[in-house]
Amino acid sequence: MIRRFEVAERLKTTGSQEATEDSEILKNTDYGVVLGAGLELDAGPGRWILQGRYEPGLADLGSFYTSNQVHSGAWVLTTGFRY
Repeated sequence: MIRRFEVAERLKTTGSQEATEDSEILKNTDYGVVLGAGLELDAGPGRWILQGRYEPGLADLGSFYTSNQVHSGAWVLTTGFRY
């Protein structure tokens, strides 16, 4: 299980008029899980590494405009070469 703490929150709007401002709309703490998989393949003198994971936030961070619940989530894809 992971626990996240908010460092900063910014609200950005796009469209015909763009604006960015500091915001305190959402809660500051989140928790979640990490689901992932990895793959290593022989590649010449070393090994090629590919990893992917999804980090869904489980805490309700509050309401935002028309949504009653807001949750965080992140897809992470990494690659590398080990020799």
